Amino acid sequence: MPKTHIWTTPTASYPTMVDTLYQKKHESIKYNTLEKEHMSRFSQDYNKNNIISDQTKTSRFYSKISKDWCDITINVRHIKYLDGADYYYIEYNNVFKNNTENDSEYYDDSHPFYDNTLFLENINGCIVAKNAITESLVKYLLMDFEELEEYCGNSFPDWYKSNIMKSLSLLWD
Repeated sequence: MPKTHIWTTPTASYPTMVDTLYQKKHESIKYNTLEKEHMSRFSQDYNKNNIISDQTKTSRFYSKISKDWCDITINVRHIKYLDGADYYYIEYNNVFKNNTENDSEYYDDSHPFYDNTLFLENINGCIVAKNAITESLVKYLLMDFEELEEYCGNSFPDWYKSNIMKSLSLLWD
């Protein structure tokens, strides 16, 4: 399970994915190739990059087996780099019912990425290029379950939203 870092920038009151990248740099943890590209582009001048929008939504996911739950606060920041490229920085803040010690490495079967190593590396979020597909996915990701149910064509909007999260993880840029 990836480690969650607590690190803040002057313009954010909560740890962000960019802060996690800075923390990795500070702790001399190796970046993957995609993180290196975004780190160099974003760090050249954090305050000169244009934050177009910053939206937040919290959704509660329940375990299919136990009575556990996970509140996932989804923060989507639309960033326009100085070179004109548009990206979504999607961050997940996970709060688990049974995590009484606030262990950043704790997770259980109430999380949509549980027991799937392909997605667990993105349990704290992802970065995707903004285009027509990701724009639609982000729109649905930020809907309440009640509103999403009108569009997903079934009575399982939590399942639908978890698949949107997984789809965005697969589009990590």
